Amino acid sequence: MSEDIYAKPDLTKKFRIQKSENDDKHTAVYDDTDNSANKDNSVIYDNCWVEGRTPPKLQDSSTEDQQQIVAVNVNSHKWNLVKVGAVFLVLLLLLLAAVIVIIIQNTTLNTTRNERDQLQTNFTNLSREKHQLQTNYSQVQSVQTNLTQRTKQLEDVRDFLMVVNSNLTQQRDKLKQQLETPCCPDKWTKFGNSCLWLSNSKKSWSDSKQSCENLGARLVIINTQEKQDFISTLVQRAWIGLTDQQNSKVWKWVDGTQVNKTFWGDGEPNSKGDERCVEISVLYYSIPNNWNDLKCNIPLSFMCEKIIQ
Repeated sequence: MSEDIYAKPDLTKKFRIQKSENDDKHTAVYDDTDNSANKDNSVIYDNCWVEGRTPPKLQDSSTEDQQQIVAVNVNSHKWNLVKVGAVFLVLLLLLLAAVIVIIIQNTTLNTTRNERDQLQTNFTNLSREKHQLQTNYSQVQSVQTNLTQRTKQLEDVRDFLMVVNSNLTQQRDKLKQQLETPCCPDKWTKFGNSCLWLSNSKKSWSDSKQSCENLGARLVIINTQEKQDFISTLVQRAWIGLTDQQNSKVWKWVDGTQVNKTFWGDGEPNSKGDERCVEISVLYYSIPNNWNDLKCNIPLSFMCEKIIQ
């Protein structure tokens, strides 16, 4: 339709203007025949609008107005088509943008889901590994506890064996010493490297000393707690080899050495009169402190000592 409007008009044709009786309007009527006759109230003009000439003026402007109205309608219709096309293009762009956004969102959502699934898988694996490590740690602790208990038991066994070994060593040494040391004579009692003999007769301290020497021995010398305790179990009253006959203030053993460890009874020595010789008296004093100074001429049993080489 728009192509017919903007086509170049045919200026070789004639047109007729007819005046109505009722109004002053004019109507242009195109005539295709060259020999048409003039009618009443009609004026026929030759179409002289050719190139280079001015078209004749019409008495009525209705045709020009119609042409303007048609042109306006055409332009309005074209503009409406342009607006419709623009709106369609905008809608198409919006649809394309929406599709792109949906694709991006789906891609992002898929990526997020994949990452979430991967994280969940990693978390599950880590939880499983944690549980396994806890189990292994518990097993290691149990093994460590058992090893600690075993170690304690072994240490107790070791200590026990050390005590047993020490006792066995002492017994071995004693047996070895007994085997290597000569035996004491008959009726003599062995103590350490000494042989002890308690007399049945009673004599003064000086006679007792001489009797022991006649036997190749001496009056007993006591210089340890163990020896004192042992002799105290053998006698009730007996002379020992301690005296201060040479100096009333210095006590010496029969071998000439001064006493360095004493076991005097309660209140002894009191040195009454000439009490210069010493006896062991279990009858009057408690063990082990049972030494008593006494007059040397009093007859008592005596204990001799022979040193084993």
